[in-house]
Amino acid sequence: MLIELSPQSLTKVNFCLHGSLVNEGAMKLAINNCDDRHKILYLEDGFHGRSFATMGVSWKATAEQYQPYFNHGVEVKKDLADIEVKMIKEQPAAIILELVQGNCGFKILSKSLVQGIRELCDQNNVVMIVDEIQTAFGCVKEMFMSDLYEVEPDIITFGKSIGGGFPLAGLLYKEKFSFKPGQHSFTFAHSPISFTAGKVF
Repeated sequence: MLIELSPQSLTKVNFCLHGSLVNEGAMKLAINNCDDRHKILYLEDGFHGRSFATMGVSWKATAEQYQPYFNHGVEVKKDLADIEVKMIKEQPAAIILELVQGNCGFKILSKSLVQGIRELCDQNNVVMIVDEIQTAFGCVKEMFMSDLYEVEPDIITFGKSIGGGFPLAGLLYKEKFSFKPGQHSFTFAHSPISFTAGKVF
């Protein structure tokens, strides 16, 4: 059911309890797909969670005291020229972005910027991760805000509204990506109560 609602190229799904875990999962998938690359680009003012991995690719004010421990995230401006330079220099596995940056004051990315990022990802073999935890499943006109931007990310993360108040989140991704056994599994990742609530809502 979920795959049928998703962009055509996203044929796999993995569920977790909350946004930080699914964004970590998205980064794992990207790194799995890239030889010897582990850097993740992220946009200024972005927010992707409060775990160590996701704080490392989030707005600095959310995790200032922990910054010395992060070495995987590379901040980029909301500017295609800067993003292109960083892609060439850093050779990242992925770039992660929100289409609406909610935690820093509801900043909406332009369609031209997002489409330009898609093109740069294709040119530089960089995985495009779109964090739709605050925008997917009924929060905008389309099921996914990516559809409004006319882009197909390699990975979409989702959460919040799909669970109807219960802890449920997940990631949709292309066929070429995969987790190794045990790489992204958790004791309560597949709560029957959360799944039931998600199906109803």
